[in-house]
Amino acid sequence: MFQLPPATAINKPLYKKAVFEKFNLKAVERDRFDADISRMALVARVSTATVPALTKGKEIEGFYVLQVVLKQKDYDSKNILMLQKLIPQKLIFALQFEEQTQFCIFHRCRLVKRQSHCKD
Repeated sequence: MFQLPPATAINKPLYKKAVFEKFNLKAVERDRFDADISRMALVARVSTATVPALTKGKEIEGFYVLQVVLKQKDYDSKNILMLQKLIPQKLIFALQFEEQTQFCIFHRCRLVKRQSHCKD
């Protein structure tokens, strides 16, 4: 999938019900989430173990690709942001609606020695 090496494939479904229960989402959050998202699955793990040509980074050893199948093109981005906050992994989101895929990455900046490592 997504032309990644076969060794990266994991294809583990992430059930909405499990997300709702694990994170104790309010009814309003569940309804908003369910209105936008059809299904989710961790489809790949990219790391030095699955792609030997890669080298370990200073901050990131690897990442998961989370496929999110959307029910509507104009989804509420708060749902994806919520997933990013709830799942404590390095993720690339593959947001799919019909035949289109949009990739999404969240990057957190951190302050080190009072100097920001983020560019405005």
